[in-house]
Amino acid sequence: MRVALDGLEDTPLLAARVDVVADVKRRLIARVGPPGGVGTRVLVAPEGSRSRAGERVITIGRVQPDRWNAAQTHWIDTHDPLAIRVALLRFRPGETAALSPARLRRAFETLERWRFKMSGWKDQPPAPAHDLATFTAFLVDDLDTPCLLRAMHDLEMDHTVSSGAKYRTFRALDELLAVDLLRKCGHGFWWSG
Repeated sequence: MRVALDGLEDTPLLAARVDVVADVKRRLIARVGPPGGVGTRVLVAPEGSRSRAGERVITIGRVQPDRWNAAQTHWIDTHDPLAIRVALLRFRPGETAALSPARLRRAFETLERWRFKMSGWKDQPPAPAHDLATFTAFLVDDLDTPCLLRAMHDLEMDHTVSSGAKYRTFRALDELLAVDLLRKCGHGFWWSG
């Protein structure tokens, strides 16, 4: 896999987005193999990049705003930077990613909620992952991370699926998304009133 970051020094958010998509694709290839079989070359690059003959191109859309203002910079400095990753994953690779303060806040809240739930789910009776092939298919087809995140939300809210199965599923998907869902596992949430 080749990642094109040349000329993105002035657009750090676009460079970060290219890197995030390339990382998810690399993790997916490690799990299920390259798209189109062994020997297929993949290029992850922003719009307008030149590809080599025979490369499958994943074109990355712009990020708006292309720079942080002081308030956004302060917010990121005081919150988990993986929230940016979650916010970027809410857009298909070719779409423009509009990162408003509200979207960043929702991404942070989602990440914190999932981490908190993972810390509880891990202590429940073990169960096989729930329909992992369907979840992975969202990424195999066209890196449809927004659909994957919606499906994860639906699974989170599904009371017919055991907590152990949710834990196994989210843990497996975290290996692809790399948002550190296990961060709160092992940390107690004790009330000392």
